[in-house]
Amino acid sequence: MAGREPVLNLTVKEETHRVRLVVEGDIDLVTAAEFRRVLADTAARHERLVLDLTGVVFIGSVGISALYRHADRLAAVLVAPGSLIARALSIAGFSMLIQPTVVGEPRSRRPPPA
Repeated sequence: MAGREPVLNLTVKEETHRVRLVVEGDIDLVTAAEFRRVLADTAARHERLVLDLTGVVFIGSVGISALYRHADRLAAVLVAPGSLIARALSIAGFSMLIQPTVVGEPRSRRPPPA
């Protein structure tokens, strides 16, 4: 990751019968506090939410830990097919709590360097 700052974009979308938290970028040591804060705030205000991780490029153990903490409030977790995120959640055993839903087209593992 040398040469580029980790970027994390978080967008809460209130839809007709659900709330969706759209996450884009990296969830790592630099961005984890913001991710945890927004996830916790959104989970506290809404009984069930959809977490859209299709735009996430990297998730570290700090991000997976936040998912475990709020798993009871997640109606669905969306991941891109063949993504490192889908693999990381599988390895971490997250599917024992909630099965991630694969959506969209396969994406490259990392964006090209700037």
